[in-house]
Amino acid sequence: MSYGHPRAKYHNYVFEHILVIEKSIGRYLDDGEVVHHINGIKNDNRIKNLVLISKSKHSSLHLAERNKKKKIKLDKNYIITEYVKNKKTRYE
Repeated sequence: MSYGHPRAKYHNYVFEHILVIEKSIGRYLDDGEVVHHINGIKNDNRIKNLVLISKSKHSSLHLAERNKKKKIKLDKNYIITEYVKNKKTRYE
């Protein structure tokens, strides 16, 4: 349980991946930040599988995956790369 945690809403629980990334960065997440599982496995909460990104980038990432119009990947520098018809576009 995480009493007093800003994200503890239901029964004072906070998802493990949030606690792991917060410990790594030494602060609570801001309202506009989310934790993304790089390999897509939601219970793989190793720090090397987690990346802190903005809500808008996270939404774009999952929307593109759902629509399957684009393949989007996070590189090791956490830059979203969008591949469309063999053309590469970088977002920061």
